[in-house]
Amino acid sequence: MSKNKLYTYSYFIKRLVESGFDVTRIPIHYTEEDPRYWSIFVNKKDGTYKNNIMITCWKTDNKYSFHFQGFQKNGFFLETQSMTIIITILLRAYQTSVLSSEEDKEILKKD
Repeated sequence: MSKNKLYTYSYFIKRLVESGFDVTRIPIHYTEEDPRYWSIFVNKKDGTYKNNIMITCWKTDNKYSFHFQGFQKNGFFLETQSMTIIITILLRAYQTSVLSSEEDKEILKKD
């Protein structure tokens, strides 16, 4: 596994911690048949613990996507190679508790 790739567990966590998030590693060892790669819980470091957001990295057809659960009713998948997009989504989610405005949809289109 090459380093500094978005789907790399340690790199993803490092970038979130540097951006002011607490990260809890979920020690689940997914099987090779399972499309899930790894999962973590994310929360704000500044003490505004509104809710945990669970992020799961999925690998299907050699593409990686991220499933966000916890701040939208059904969660959503995001296929991106931009950590900036992920951090922006998380920051906005903790500001509003819900990611659903037209402005948020525009952020997702930028990638």
